Amino acid sequence: MKEEHFAKFCDLVDRGVITSKIAKAILEDLINGVDPERAVEEKGLKPLDREEDLKPIIEEVLKDNPKAVEDYKKGKKGVIGFLVGRVMKATKGRAHPQKTRELLEKFLDELSRS
Repeated sequence: MKEEHFAKFCDLVDRGVITSKIAKAILEDLINGVDPERAVEEKGLKPLDREEDLKPIIEEVLKDNPKAVEDYKKGKKGVIGFLVGRVMKATKGRAHPQKTRELLEKFLDELSRS
């Protein structure tokens, strides 16, 4: 393993650029001397953190979980963790958790107002 690759890997994890699931998926490549950014690209594991990428997935999760949406509308904000988990599952761990949470709150708040 090259020191500069390990340093880059740690930086990507620390800054939240890659999720822990993505980090685990490229660990073997890192050990074999592959640059972590290259490994992410080659395996198609680039994290989803843009609203336009996450919006259709979030909309589908909200549609498939009407009880959770209703619970949120009734003030049960803790349900957001469940919904983040559903999005993470739908994206096979590629969704950026914090961005997903922010977007879910935004969409749920919009639904609550309507």
